[in-house]
This record gives sequence, C-alpha cells and structure tokens, in this order.
Amino acid sequence: MPFHHNYLLLHETKQKYMHIRKLLLCTFTLLATLGCNQPNGFDRVMNQADSIMEADLDNAKKSLMILDKMKPQLSEISKAQRMRYNLLYAKAMNKGYISFTSDSTMKEVTAYYDSHGSNYEKMTAHYLLGCAYRDLGDAPQALACLNDALDYLAQFKSSVERNARLSTKYFT
Repeated sequence: MPFHHNYLLLHETKQKYMHIRKLLLCTFTLLATLGCNQPNGFDRVMNQADSIMEADLDNAKKSLMILDKMKPQLSEISKAQRMRYNLLYAKAMNKGYISFTSDSTMKEVTAYYDSHGSNYEKMTAHYLLGCAYRDLGDAPQALACLNDALDYLAQFKSSVERNARLSTKYFT
C-alpha cells in the first residue's frame, strides 16, 4: 500500500508541474508577442537618439538630425509617441544650445505628461518648458517651471530611494 500511495503522490505532483509549465509557457509566449508588437521602429529610433544625446553633449545635433528624419512619420504614431518625440526634440535643442522660439509645443508636452507621465517625465517637461521661457525672456515663468521641475525631482528621488529599499529588502 505505501508504494501505491507514493506513486499517486508522485503522479499528482508531476501533473501539477506540467500544468504550471504550460501556464508559464503560455505567459512567456503572450509577453513575447505583446513585446514585439510595435507599430514601427519609431520607439527604437527615439531611444537611439536619446542615448546618443546622453552619451556626449556634442552629439545633440546628431540626435536632432535623427529626429528630423522621423518628422514625416509623426502623423502615423500615437499621441504618447508624439509627446515623447517632442520632449526628446526639445531636450536635444536645449543640449545643442539652440534657442526655443515658442513655448506652445512644450506647453502641450508638459500638460500631457502632467496627466500621463512619471515623475521623471514631468520633471523633464517642466525643466524644458522653463528653458523655453528662459529663451523667450520670460524670467518669472521660467523660474516657476524650474521650481516645478525641482518638486518633481524630489518626488522622483524619493520613489527611487523607496524602490531601492524595497529591492534590497526582498532581493538580498
């Protein structure tokens, strides 16, 4: 009798293992499929432009050239991608010491990220809007935006610190 009982336990454990394995396989397949479903290589090119810009400040104009080549596709992408494009373009302009001639695009980007962005994106948008006001000679608005950016920076730093504490707690 004990042999038969052990055999049943082993068989039942094997079935549970196979069930879990199938679930994991389905989950990974689904995630891989969703992860590869980009409408185009737009995000990849934007990541490349951002990386080039971050690697060396002298490369800001190179990033602008990459982003300029993407302009004809702007009507084919999502609003989130357009806002990211505009944010990266403004970032490249600022790093390339190219003066802003208007605040309208950055106002739109900032409003979008205030509703949909992370603290880092909000901080960057407010900082760049402040830079636009600086270039337009509106010091009070520039200072207000830069103060907002500092507030988002503080929130961003506290969330990073909180995540670091959590990861240390659970993964060490």
